[in-house]
Amino acid sequence: MRNVQSDKVYSENYLLISFRSNKIAILADVEKAFLQISLTPKDKDVVRFLIDNGENGVNVYRFNRVLFGVNASPFLLAATIKTHIEKYVEKYPDTVWILDHCFYVDDLVTGEDDIPRYALECDSANCPECEIDTFSDASIKAYGAVSYVRLKTSNKISVHLLASKSRVAPLKSLTLPRLELMGALLAARLAKEVSRVLNGKTSTTNYFWTDSTIVLSWIQGPSSRWKVFVANRVKEIRSLTDKDSWHHCPGKDNPSDLLTRGISADSLMNCDKWWNGPSFLHEENTVPVSYNVLLSDESAYLEELRLSEKKTLTVTLDNTLLNNILSVYNNFQKILCVFSYIYRFINNFKKPPNKLVQ
Repeated sequence: MRNVQSDKVYSENYLLISFRSNKIAILADVEKAFLQISLTPKDKDVVRFLIDNGENGVNVYRFNRVLFGVNASPFLLAATIKTHIEKYVEKYPDTVWILDHCFYVDDLVTGEDDIPRYALECDSANCPECEIDTFSDASIKAYGAVSYVRLKTSNKISVHLLASKSRVAPLKSLTLPRLELMGALLAARLAKEVSRVLNGKTSTTNYFWTDSTIVLSWIQGPSSRWKVFVANRVKEIRSLTDKDSWHHCPGKDNPSDLLTRGISADSLMNCDKWWNGPSFLHEENTVPVSYNVLLSDESAYLEELRLSEKKTLTVTLDNTLLNNILSVYNNFQKILCVFSYIYRFINNFKKPPNKLVQ
């Protein structure tokens, strides 16, 4: 569906920002990105539109270029850029990697040392141990996650804020442990994206932190024993992370708490825990030996377990039963009443507190 006029991808508004003596940030924007991609004739019918010419009737027009605002447009742009840059992967491998990983729609955001890292010899001085620590938390109003990079050399440990995400809690009321689980899933997804970028430069190790012991027990145990809501999210977390990489973090040390409860701008500017991570990340050894999670609040855990193990009733309306009913009654209203009684019985068995009486 994509077709371009030439192999060139034009750009404008390049901006180099020196934010440290040995660092630069590069921001770029592709000029009129979507309109530089032309459509093949067979695909132009998808973007037809009508114009009323008054007495001359209605004319049918078709767009020749990719439109801003169409769902498929960002994909078409990304695919076009990828197609062209792959032609130069052998000649400019590092530039191609940056263009392939650092574009968001038509914006390029990247940075590099004055001396590229790949030009340095890797020695315990130039290649510190790189660790990504991701924290998650939730409240009744929101849930979120924040990632830090922890660099460790023989004589220094430094911790820096990498990225964070937050979401408003669903309108449907959920228990706090389930919201904490959604925060943990957000943390797993965030860490995956962060790792994807950093792994292009150096190998990383991931650790995850939550102050919910219930969530830890869900993640470290089998997902098949839980109801669909918990089971599906635990399954995805386990597919994105190693269950043994999840650890408990006291609530007072959890920086993602700021995402879920809010903080004023003035306080945030001076919040060392947010910008540099909790104090224990700056210590020599931060990750505890794997242990069995001790639940601080067993009631919520047991409630989820009760819901998961709740017995259900299955009623099969086979042809014999249906034929018997039809042989007794030939009145449509009567048949409706009979089936209403059957389904009311099933509902009352499943939901005793919400029994239907009529």
